[in-house]
Amino acid sequence: MMQLPWELEEHILSLIPPKPLARFRSVCKRWNYLFNDMRFVNKHLARARPHFILLSKSNICSVDVNDLDGDPSIELHNLPYDIPGYEPSMPVRVEYCDGLLIYFTFYGTGICNPWLRQIKWIKAKCHADEFNGMGYENSRVLDNKQYKILESDIYSNTSMKVSITDFGYDDAWKSYEFASINWKLYSSQNSVSLNGTLYWVAIYYHDCEPHELFIQSFDFSTERFAPYCMLPSENKAGPYDARSLAVFRGDGFSFLEQNYETRDIKIWVTKEKIQNGINGKNVEWMSFMNVSIPEWSSLKVSGRFPPSYFIDETSFSLVLCCLNNEGKTCIYIANKGVNKFYEIKINDLVETHRIHRTYFPSLIQVPTFTMSGKEVKKISVARSNFVVVEEPDEVDTEGIVTYMYLLNSFVGSIIPNGSIVFENCCMGDDAVTCLKQNIRKSSKKG
Repeated sequence: MMQLPWELEEHILSLIPPKPLARFRSVCKRWNYLFNDMRFVNKHLARARPHFILLSKSNICSVDVNDLDGDPSIELHNLPYDIPGYEPSMPVRVEYCDGLLIYFTFYGTGICNPWLRQIKWIKAKCHADEFNGMGYENSRVLDNKQYKILESDIYSNTSMKVSITDFGYDDAWKSYEFASINWKLYSSQNSVSLNGTLYWVAIYYHDCEPHELFIQSFDFSTERFAPYCMLPSENKAGPYDARSLAVFRGDGFSFLEQNYETRDIKIWVTKEKIQNGINGKNVEWMSFMNVSIPEWSSLKVSGRFPPSYFIDETSFSLVLCCLNNEGKTCIYIANKGVNKFYEIKINDLVETHRIHRTYFPSLIQVPTFTMSGKEVKKISVARSNFVVVEEPDEVDTEGIVTYMYLLNSFVGSIIPNGSIVFENCCMGDDAVTCLKQNIRKSSKKG
């Protein structure tokens, strides 16, 4: 059989979505090593299509919007709901950083990659009801990021309490109190993580009245807040307008503002890329897109629950995820290339999802994620069973995979420490014993 050149094989793999790609880890050791190579992982993430993640009391799903340059449609992916440590009523706020999702709850903070079925929980410091995010010290080598988590809580009218932890070390929290006399972070704003720094939409106050909108930043290298740049708002600080900040082209910002009365949307983008350590007072914004919402649309404007969105430059489309006037989550698409507006309701497919976020599915491993066990260990978690095989180099991987298929099992993935994880095995103790014997026999043959 003719073998493809390795460069071409790697290129083809980089185009495959993460869900099937994660399963391919167990095909061969070379692919497993490739999927752990940060060069390949970052290449795959750079080509990823944006999705919306929706969370409710009964399920977590990812929405992929297809055919933006033709007849748009959505594809729903039910994400693992029986993740170790996860409980249905937990998520309060969802943040995103470098291919990872962060669940901030009243019970703890979970860093998760649902496509790889990886999650790690740490104890929460605050009540997770204010402003949170994850980033890293941008002075470090990018391939060796040390992620840090920020949780904050409004302490008084003039100050804000902030707690920070180095994720993956001792998970101890350091607490600070910052003065916020003349500014406040905009209501219910998600953070934007770019190059390790967190950014939010914020408001300057003058004589206790909202005055101007700007971007507030938090640098994990200095552990300080600092105003970054002014925002190009047309309605100054109108309290009912919806506003959202997002990353544009991987290294810039886009800013969405939706007028409460007309429902029309205006998008601005930065002309130059955003660089850490450089004062943003000279940042220039340019008008990128104007969208008039048709009268028939059910789209609702909410300053408290602003839309999640992304821009598809290929079709020159704006894609929104937000609640309609009935409180149901919908996908709205404004295709400026053909001057059409689409509305796709998803309430018939899944229940109401009030928590939504734009994110990019990835192969990024959750830092310090491990599943312990000796040779083979059966772990019962909620409705799943995980079988962990450590030190796969010492066993016949293909023999194990074949054996698991004979048991009608679903083959999972090889996790960061090199262990093979077989998911949803539904195996009794006798089957686990047989698997141990099979592994030993296979390794002796080698």
